Amino acid sequence: MKPGAWSLRGQLIRSLTLGITLSWLAAAALAVLAVRFELHEEFDSVLQETAQHLLPAILADHGAVLELAAGDAHPPTLPAVPHDE
Repeated sequence: MKPGAWSLRGQLIRSLTLGITLSWLAAAALAVLAVRFELHEEFDSVLQETAQHLLPAILADHGAVLELAAGDAHPPTLPAVPHDE
């Protein structure tokens, strides 16, 4: 046997270790992407809900100014879009 040659056992261990490591890294990357997507959806929902809660207070404080600026008889409002909490 040559001094630089790998045994069959060594090749198998190296191949399995590399394959498992690459599979684990791919699964971790997919998990990060899925969690990031879900967090962005949740943050968007919370931001929308906060805007819907704050809009009446802002219109109560500055509604007359907004009406005069827009020239409309109806103050601007945001549509209430259904969302999960």
